[in-house]
Amino acid sequence: MSADVEFSRPIEVERIAGTPSQFKFDADPAERAALADRFGLISLDRFQASFTLRRLRKDLIRVKGHISASLVQACVVTLEPVPAEIAEDLELDFSENVDDPGLEMDLDAEAADGPEPLSGGMIDLGEVAAEQLGLAIDPYPRKPGAEIPAEWVGDPTATPASETKVNPFAELEKLTKKRGGS
Repeated sequence: MSADVEFSRPIEVERIAGTPSQFKFDADPAERAALADRFGLISLDRFQASFTLRRLRKDLIRVKGHISASLVQACVVTLEPVPAEIAEDLELDFSENVDDPGLEMDLDAEAADGPEPLSGGMIDLGEVAAEQLGLAIDPYPRKPGAEIPAEWVGDPTATPASETKVNPFAELEKLTKKRGGS
């Protein structure tokens, strides 16, 4: 496991053939605790990932996967625990020739992004799963029925101070009147 990656499952690209290869793994308690810390969760109680990898051609690998997780976040209003279940599918392509401007690729039209760069002859499926988890987490979890306290809500009809136009000449006139001057 890499020192900077909480959940690492490296797969050698050379192992990937034209026939699909299956990989499945669960995060252990230490990995779940580290991922919970990374994503600001109260807890990550379960995290599983399964992948199918297939070489589409010499320089292109297709990764299809599914992640599932049980987690607890803090409500953005009350800070009370908010449990959540996540189940997400993903599909990515990896290529060593991403930076080659002359490379013409025949990619799946339904794939949203171009291929991810591949370096070092490895694909870290753990990090792929962790990144997908990070994207799937609700950025503003809210406990059912949680309401923002009335004292936190400003007057919706009031004009914010930043939008109030100040006439500099009127302000100057006020200052000269205070000084009793002309």
